[in-house]
Amino acid sequence: MRRPVLFLAIITCLLCVGLGVAWFVGGDAGGNANVVLESDGTLVTTEDVASSTPLGVRTENTDGLPAPAEPLPASAYDTTLEIFLDLVRPAGWLHAEGSQALGSGASSALVGGLWNEGNSVVRGSVRFVSGANEGRVLDCDAGGRFGANDLYPGLSVVEVTGPGIPGSLREMILRNDRETRLNIGYGRLSTVNGEVYDQTGKPVEGATVRMDGVPAQTNDFGRFQVAGIAGSHGDMVVTVEKEGYATLRTKLSLMSGTTVPLGTHRFVLQEAGSLEVYVVEKIGATGPAQLYLMPANPMMAQSSFAWHRRNPISIEPGTSTVIDGLPPGEVRALVFHAGANAKPRIATAIVKSGQATPLTIHLEPAPMLAGKVTHDGAPVARAIVRVEAPDRTRAMLNYLGESAAYLESQVMQSLPPGVQAVKTDDFGNFRIGLFGDATEVKYITATSFDGKLWAGQVLRPGTTEVELELDSAREGNRELLIEISDRELPLRVDLMIDGTPQGMTAIQPGEHLRVPGLMEGDWKLTARFGRTRLFDEVPITVQVGAAFYIGLPQLERPGEGE
Repeated sequence: MRRPVLFLAIITCLLCVGLGVAWFVGGDAGGNANVVLESDGTLVTTEDVASSTPLGVRTENTDGLPAPAEPLPASAYDTTLEIFLDLVRPAGWLHAEGSQALGSGASSALVGGLWNEGNSVVRGSVRFVSGANEGRVLDCDAGGRFGANDLYPGLSVVEVTGPGIPGSLREMILRNDRETRLNIGYGRLSTVNGEVYDQTGKPVEGATVRMDGVPAQTNDFGRFQVAGIAGSHGDMVVTVEKEGYATLRTKLSLMSGTTVPLGTHRFVLQEAGSLEVYVVEKIGATGPAQLYLMPANPMMAQSSFAWHRRNPISIEPGTSTVIDGLPPGEVRALVFHAGANAKPRIATAIVKSGQATPLTIHLEPAPMLAGKVTHDGAPVARAIVRVEAPDRTRAMLNYLGESAAYLESQVMQSLPPGVQAVKTDDFGNFRIGLFGDATEVKYITATSFDGKLWAGQVLRPGTTEVELELDSAREGNRELLIEISDRELPLRVDLMIDGTPQGMTAIQPGEHLRVPGLMEGDWKLTARFGRTRLFDEVPITVQVGAAFYIGLPQLERPGEGE
């Protein structure tokens, strides 16, 4: 009996040794097999303009840095070098003495990422469809990340689109010198059941419900179902529309992968009213005036009606215009017309359900700016001329007599006291109104239709005529060489330019990082290596031959130092 027992003991020992060796050799291989990197990141409509991107601001192109032809295994990298480049002031950009530079109010940031089922990234786009940043587009990089840090503050509505996802419509609050995050996962979609009634409690049939941009119709019982909605990170926009009723606009949050039963969301529509606005005098420039409507009580601005979807409203001076489909309650009206000031500057009226409320606004003469745009002495047709306050947001708030908190009460476009634009005629001439505080310094710029020519100057109080001679536009054509200390291992680099991710790239031993496409001027650089902050907003002047040196802590090959 001893031999079998001894034999079993020997076999058991050998098995234990074998398992121990196997654990020692490959015990943590499974943990390193997959490394997952977490990512936390109006002007007057000019439909035939090639580009409305302001000069000095690059478009959000996230393919600036090529990936290596043969990416190295993740285990070959020791850590990641993160570099943040932020533009402070382009060379030669407009900056009046004693005042802020052009575009100073654009200091808000939006960062985030998009993911699909199985945590696969989505190379989608985030478009600002309403608010002060309307028309701006942020594209995702290869890691599904997007971002920008030169946005205007306030409430903005963004539309998210991309391959293989249903998309989203989200409302974001952007604040000065603050970062707002928007991360959306489409792997676990949700379904919402709801009901729509009128004020008497009667179900409303045939109403259109749009939840996160996804439409649905109510049935005979006023019920609807919206399927395929991503969970909320950022307020989801909900609108309910039916002719004869004021469009209901609200927002809600939603957990991922849930089904919301009937009885949870019940929407009540109010009978709509009308406003008949009469602009009495025909004063100023030819063409229509622009009417902006907004609630007199900011606390009610976004709870029931999307005012920004109606503004601006064109109205011919000397005539009246009826605006239907408005919610009952007190409303403010502002009229802007080149060569005229509205009197009263801000008019009020009370809209009543089922009625048309009259509102009379007078115009009185006001200064206009006349000018000409030329290039090499020849007139330039269809050039875009902009008159802009140094901080367009602050100028708008001053005109309204409101504090910064007002920006979070409703989605607002940039009003003419902050920025406005006109096109030159066939002879290069233009006329544009001047609104707001007459003592405030403004800037005037002109851009050719193709965006290749530009001119700008400070507009002093009292100026009535100006001539702008176009020259080559300031383009992002400078390169910054970032020299990195000697190392034996390849280095993974994550570069952000003005908050926009440029995609991961690998730098081989002995190589340095070249960053093309930068505006000449003053920048600031922040660098992190793992948990070590190497530089924090170090000023850099980008010009011909610009370079910056980064010394890294000692890199060790995997397995060394154990």
